[in-house]
Amino acid sequence: MSDIVEVSRSESLERLRAQLQGRPFGSARAQARPAPPRAANLLYGVMLRGAARLDAGLPLTDLEERMLAFLRVVLSEDEVREFGRVWREPESVEHASALFPDTLTTRGIDQGYALADLAKDLPGLRADMPDQPNVNVVDLASFDREAEVSSREFAAAAAAYGYGLTLVTDSTAAARERAAAPQPENVLVELKSFRCNQLSDEWSASDEIYWSTAAAADLGNKRHDITRVYENVKRDQTVTMDAGTVLFNGMVDRFLSVDITCWEQDHSPDAWYEKMKEVLQDISGFLQYLSQTMKDVAGYLPLPDYHDMMDYLEIANMIILAFAGLIKLFTNHDDKVCEHTMVFDRPALGTWANDRDPIWRFSFDGGKEGYYTLNAQCVSAINSRPRVMSAPVGTGAPLWGPPATLPSGSLSGGPALAAGPGDMLHCMVNGFGGSGSLWYARLTGAT
Repeated sequence: MSDIVEVSRSESLERLRAQLQGRPFGSARAQARPAPPRAANLLYGVMLRGAARLDAGLPLTDLEERMLAFLRVVLSEDEVREFGRVWREPESVEHASALFPDTLTTRGIDQGYALADLAKDLPGLRADMPDQPNVNVVDLASFDREAEVSSREFAAAAAAYGYGLTLVTDSTAAARERAAAPQPENVLVELKSFRCNQLSDEWSASDEIYWSTAAAADLGNKRHDITRVYENVKRDQTVTMDAGTVLFNGMVDRFLSVDITCWEQDHSPDAWYEKMKEVLQDISGFLQYLSQTMKDVAGYLPLPDYHDMMDYLEIANMIILAFAGLIKLFTNHDDKVCEHTMVFDRPALGTWANDRDPIWRFSFDGGKEGYYTLNAQCVSAINSRPRVMSAPVGTGAPLWGPPATLPSGSLSGGPALAAGPGDMLHCMVNGFGGSGSLWYARLTGAT
């Protein structure tokens, strides 16, 4: 494994110059990956072109401001402007039409590109974006719950392209969500275990596996982490991960974005892990803006009918490609097993948390780097606020009263109930996500 995760800013600038001017850079493995269609690079172009417009002193559009927020995660204001000047170099301008769609390259620098332009251009852009095997929508309304949320075929395509993107929704639950006028809810996602389906092609009869994670929601909550190294992992072995291995724990309104990478340790120095923590912090910042941008776009596209989710998938793919384009400039990530980025909308999170089997499986197939299945669990009050009901004592068959909602939506686990004098029902529930708090309510039959 390379002992460098992060590259210098001067080298990043030269990589950008090579990227925009059609010159190869990076490893042979990275150069061999399929190039995305021009239309898919739209938001990456909006980002870099926005930097050029900022440097020229021009007012930015809503979408340009949003995309520059990604750049500002890793660059100072002066460095953002420097990236913009590379965009305007003659060699970059000459090669732009080979990388970016005409709707962007034919505009003068004085003309911005806004969210409204994106919504208008999407139908035509989609026609120019053939299906990519590493980008998909999973609709839980028709999904086989016994299958993996990300299949092995999808994971293999993700390894070939260098990234995978899945947008998870539930078109049936979405209708209920619209009718309920939902409020933000707490969501906890934990990594529970992983299974080795195939070892790497190294000489050893076992692998040393660890996972890097980053996650962020549209309300600003974010988290990143690196697990410990699980040693001597053998083929067909299922490894239970440490208790409390949390992917995300925070409030979600409409979108949660996560990025998970499986790694095989190869005697990396301590500096590798320290640098990786810095990179993961940047990634969690990117994911926060991804979730927020997906939410912002909701004002321009209907949500969340299934056919409209395809528009959201294309937008998410554009954002991930912009993010991937930046990561190529700033990091050396060539020795991972497999990486997967997922965007869950609120209906999908509610379905996951209330599934009869809340442990879902995700494939990480890196080919010769190994093939692993990750098992994760979601806990949330979305669509499942605990309720209690009273049964008045009387002659004949008892009649059940209407449901009474417990006072807090941030609850997890089943309630403890006790009947008291005067038809009183007492209820105690654990607080959410291991907070250590207890919530108490009582039902009198009327309140």
